[in-house]
Formats: sequence, structure tokens, C-alpha cells
Amino acid sequence: MRRPVPRTTRSLRFAAAISFACLAGACVKMDDSPSMRAELRAAKAELNEATRELRAATKELVDARAALDSRAKPAEVRLAVSDRIPGLGLVKCASALRCSMPRSVLQNIDRARDKLARQATLRPVRSKGKVIGYRLESVPANSLTEKLGLEAGDIIERVQTTSLTGKGDVDAIMKKVSAAKRITALVKRNKKRLTLRIDITD
Repeated sequence: MRRPVPRTTRSLRFAAAISFACLAGACVKMDDSPSMRAELRAAKAELNEATRELRAATKELVDARAALDSRAKPAEVRLAVSDRIPGLGLVKCASALRCSMPRSVLQNIDRARDKLARQATLRPVRSKGKVIGYRLESVPANSLTEKLGLEAGDIIERVQTTSLTGKGDVDAIMKKVSAAKRITALVKRNKKRLTLRIDITD
């Protein structure tokens, strides 16, 4: 059994036939009755509507493809040589989030906070209007954050016993860890909480 031809398709075919006939010089011979003019107006309206729908669908496909590409292949962030922290090669990690470093590197980090800030772009995370941590927006290659096993999207909620709630956190943290033998940080990743541990060697 043959499937019925949709009305829009019939109208488009009719409009195409009219256009072809006009190009062939046969328009003057065609029926110019009120019913024919009404049919032509209806076909033109449906043709315009189909064109708009096609453009909208094309835009949706392009936007969806762009969104998929951005998720599948995130832009690589490179770290400038001038922003590298001295002694970073001395940081050793047995596995992700399980590392050790000489105290001299920790001191270098304290002295180079501006470089650390450029290595770790942080955005505050709020709950009920209060800051409850900081989200790591990017992890440049060869950075301290990459070395420690942190990932873009990680939320750092606490370092040692200091919850990250706003201004003054960095100063308070550096005072606590300056003489510590182990640094721990609570990290939230994909709704799971992990612990970053850094052993400090003298």
C-alpha cells in the first residue's frame, strides 16, 4: 500500500511545478481562478514555513555539534616557562594525590604565590550564599596542580583543618603548612570526596 504524500510535500511539488511552468513561459496558459490563486498562496506560505524550520533545525545541529566537540576535546592550557615554580621536578608522586616534596619547594611555593595563582585558576563555590570551597578551572601542563594529580573541576574544600571560605585563606594555610610534615587537602570530584596528601621532607 502506498503511503500518502504529506500535504507540505504536495504543496512543495505543486509550487515547483508552477515555477517550472513559468520559466517555460506557460504561466499565461495556467488557470487563474480564485481557487488556483488560493492554492498558490497556501503553497508559498508552507514553503516559507518549511524554509524557516529547516534553518532552525540546521542551527540546532550546529550548536549541538559545537557542544559535543567542546566536551570531547577541551582546550589545552599551557604554562608559561616564566610561571614555573623552581624545584617542581623534586615533587615525587607514587600515585595521583599521593606525593612528597622537599621543604625547599614548599618555601619556593610560598615565595611565588603570584605564579601559583596563574597555575591554578580558582572560582569560589557557594552554597546558600556562603563560599564552601574553590573550583579548579584549569590544570596547565607542567604545573604543580597537574603534578599533584588534581583535575579541572576539582573543588578544594579544606587544607589541613582550614575550610576555604574566602579572603585570607592563603595566608592562614601557608602559616599552618610552613612547619608541617604532611599537608592534606579535602577535594570533591564528581560528587566524591578525596584526600590529597603531600609528605614534606627536610
